[in-house]
Amino acid sequence: MPYKDPERKKEWERLHRTERLARRRQLRQIQAVEQKVSPNPQRIEVGSSAVLIPLIVGSKKGWVWWLVGCVILVLALFFYWKDRRNSKAISTKAESKN
Repeated sequence: MPYKDPERKKEWERLHRTERLARRRQLRQIQAVEQKVSPNPQRIEVGSSAVLIPLIVGSKKGWVWWLVGCVILVLALFFYWKDRRNSKAISTKAESKN
């Protein structure tokens, strides 16, 4: 391997300099094209219920705390679905009036 001997390493780098520079240029062009295609990565929206995730994952409590966490999660989902259902009903009423 040329890297064990510093002199051979320098010689190898000198001989392959143009190839390495061409490859770097090619990678920069690819990166520039990828940035133009997707300038902003998609953001994942997380609701307020995400506050419960660290509590559930990091908890070393007994089974009672797991039960409490599950009940809170079920209540949160219930109110979330109830709110969505109400907002859909309101929007359909508004559309039917027009």
